[in-house]
Amino acid sequence: MKPRLKAAGVTVNAIAIEQSEPELTAYFYEHVIRGEGAFVETARSFRDYPEKIRRKLVREVARKTAVNAPPIQQRGRNLQRFVLRGDDSEKDFR
Repeated sequence: MKPRLKAAGVTVNAIAIEQSEPELTAYFYEHVIRGEGAFVETARSFRDYPEKIRRKLVREVARKTAVNAPPIQQRGRNLQRFVLRGDDSEKDFR
């Protein structure tokens, strides 16, 4: 399975709740996560879980968004065109 995940470019991240398994993060690093930029978010207890799952999701979404964003040069040209056309405040809403 691991070679197919790698070939497909799949990234597997994890969240480890170490409340009853203090070595779970290490296990996930060695045996679970895969792919470029893969990571493990660690919650020391179930009480930490809501904060850590949010952090994990934000990291995943931010990375995905950054990967899909146009190059900085292109974003600059788009913004320049937007401002030069006056699209920022010239709309007629009547």
